[in-house]
Amino acid sequence: MSRIADVTRIGAILSGDHETRTINFLGYGVYDGDRDPLDPANAPLPVGGVAEIYPDLEKIARENGIEYHPHLNPRLKLDNGEVAWGCECWWGDEDAVKAQLEKYKAAGYTIVETSMAKSRDEYRQKKEVKHADS
Repeated sequence: MSRIADVTRIGAILSGDHETRTINFLGYGVYDGDRDPLDPANAPLPVGGVAEIYPDLEKIARENGIEYHPHLNPRLKLDNGEVAWGCECWWGDEDAVKAQLEKYKAAGYTIVETSMAKSRDEYRQKKEVKHADS
């Protein structure tokens, strides 16, 4: 993850699977600054991993009389119109990501373009099924 203020063009990778030799690539876009993922103006909400703790941090602070300070996260506006958050993917300078993807291709990996919206929907559906089974 990069927090370099002068990075404007970025590339974002959702995930990789060494067994299937697949890289799930979100695309290129622009770094849109560090923002509060819980602010509705910055929609959509991130999912997975560290993104799951954001609502709890605000609740815990409120319950304990502590002033809540938003936990800012890099907001990435992709060229395809989607938004990804830094906590949802691996991202960096566009040229560096292009170079890394070329290394993966040379090593026999398949680069698959994927959708952040589709990934969020699949994550939420799996989470609902998991909670229903509990």
